[in-house]
Amino acid sequence: MTSRPQPTPPSPTPDEPLLPGAGSAGAGAGRSGGESSGGGNPDAGESRGDERARSLISLLVDESPAVERVAARELVRADRSVLPLVLRAARDDDPRLRGRARAVLERRRFEERWRHLVAYLARPRVDLETGLLRLSALAPEGEDPRPTRRRLDRLARRVTRRRTRTDDDLAGAYELVEEICNEHGFRGSEDDYHQPDNVWLHRALVRHRGLPLTLTAICMLVARRVGVRATAVPLPGHVLLRLHAGRRSLLVDPFHGGAVRSRRECREYLAERGLPYRAEWFADADDRQLLRRQVWNLHRSFGDRGWTARAARLRAAGGLLEGLRGPVTTADTEGLGS
Repeated sequence: MTSRPQPTPPSPTPDEPLLPGAGSAGAGAGRSGGESSGGGNPDAGESRGDERARSLISLLVDESPAVERVAARELVRADRSVLPLVLRAARDDDPRLRGRARAVLERRRFEERWRHLVAYLARPRVDLETGLLRLSALAPEGEDPRPTRRRLDRLARRVTRRRTRTDDDLAGAYELVEEICNEHGFRGSEDDYHQPDNVWLHRALVRHRGLPLTLTAICMLVARRVGVRATAVPLPGHVLLRLHAGRRSLLVDPFHGGAVRSRRECREYLAERGLPYRAEWFADADDRQLLRRQVWNLHRSFGDRGWTARAARLRAAGGLLEGLRGPVTTADTEGLGS
């Protein structure tokens, strides 16, 4: 497990739209009829709410960036009654209006998905798979959870066919790791380590690449499907997989292709980083702990990209899991080493 230099945090910049093509002059198709959704007089029977929404939409192309930002913010916060007008603006012939309206729509979608995530994390009990799928819903494509679950199911079927022993045996349990890491090539991503694709479960399952926690979670979710007991060991900056067979256990590193790790290697890993031995780092993490850590991983990823508003939302979600509002610590995210 080698050291990975920490990236320099970026300077705060305006939040970027997550919708592919949002803000692009060429995005979308022109609206038929030639009517500009951002201008013109309101219809005779139009409500005051519609009139205000039309005014805000027209301000999306104001010459003042400050005015444009305020208009966008108000449209994001408005109730659902503004959606028909914003959707119409997203098909407007004016490329500037079209792009900015699409950015508003994506920000509204993100806020809705974020509220669903927060509502789930506020529950007394949380499930790792469900929580990770709620995180995936924050992706630009708003991932449907069903294909992700099917991919996990397929991996589980492959593991079941491969396993030659189903008794209380570590070798039989390790066949799960061999199938996932060796046969399917799941391992750590060295390119743009903190990019969101390495955090999101659905993208890691497609790319066969991810952060240590993401890969460990994939192994755990497959293990739960096939009756293998597998847990996570939350070392600072690097999560490992622990396979169980009776009173025996085996530490495995999915990030490095399923390499077996000794406790001595883990202690050396800590010592190299000037960290003391702490028993809780070697205790099995529960689903709430893992979800909290993955929320912080995505928070860091958003922050590195200057998506400051989205990063702030993730900080609030992470706080729900432990009641914490302080700064993220090195034990909360992946990346101290690999």
